Parts: sequence; C-alpha cells; structure tokens
Amino acid sequence: IELKGSNIQKGLEQVLVSIKDLKQFFQYSLINARIITTRGTRPQRLNTYSEYRVLLRLIGKGSVIIRNTPFEESIN
Repeated sequence: IELKGSNIQKGLEQVLVSIKDLKQFFQYSLINARIITTRGTRPQRLNTYSEYRVLLRLIGKGSVIIRNTPFEESIN
C-alpha cells in the first residue's frame, strides 16, 4: 500500500521497488498493490506508465488498485 498526494507515477515506482525487494519472501502468495491518493484523479490510460506494465507482470494474478481517498477494502 502506498499513500500519495497526487503523484501516481511515484507511487507506482515505490510499490514496484517494495514488491521486488519482498517477492522472494512471498513466492507462493498472491500479491496485491494499492496506491491511494489524496488529491488528483486516476489517469485514464495507466498502461502508458512503464512502471504499471512491469508491476502487472511482476504480481501475476494479483491486482493493482489506484483510488482516491477515502478507500475501504475488506481483507479476508
């Protein structure tokens, strides 16, 4: 989970670095990435960010959610 003001690209970079560093410890776990912004709007075309495309390949069947605050999600 990365909390950002409005810089989604920086959030993508930071989540990507964290997942790369920790992936070896969670080889068989589903990885989900969350970027929550306090300002701004979600870009219309996320696939224009190279970090987003790399993140999708890295997490495989996991998910990437980019939303503005407030954001709630149930964890099972």
